[in-house]
Amino acid sequence: YDLPLWSCVNESQRKTNLSLKELSNLYNNVTLVEISKAARPLHTRHGLHLNSLGKSWLAELICDAIDDNNGETSSAPGSSPPDGVTPLAPSTCTKDTASPLKTLDPSTSTPAASSSNRMVTASPPKSLVPPTFT
Repeated sequence: YDLPLWSCVNESQRKTNLSLKELSNLYNNVTLVEISKAARPLHTRHGLHLNSLGKSWLAELICDAIDDNNGETSSAPGSSPPDGVTPLAPSTCTKDTASPLKTLDPSTSTPAASSSNRMVTASPPKSLVPPTFT
C-alpha cells in the first residue's frame, strides 16, 4: 500500500491478479474474492493486515461468493467432479436477524447497506483460551 501505483511491485500484482481472474473464469465453481480493493480504514495501523472491521468485510465478501455460487458443482466447464469427490454443501454462511453484520463500502470507506443480515463468528479452540482465575 505504501508504494506508488507505477512501482514494479504494484505492476506485478496487477498482472498476477488479472491472471487469477482469467483462470478463475474458466471454472464454474470458482469465484475470485478480490481483497486488494479493501479501503485503508479496513486495515490495521501499519496497513499490512485487516483490522476487525476489515475481517468482517472480508467474511461478508466470502459469504456473498458462496451464495452466488450456490448449486454450482462442476470442476471445469462441461465436466463433472472427479470420481470419489463429493461437492460441499451449497452454503455454510448463517443468517442472524438479531445481529446484522456491519460492513464498509471499500470504495468510500462508509457503512454499506447490507442485503442480508449475516453473522460470521469464530471461536478459538479451548486450548488457546486462557484460564480464568478467581
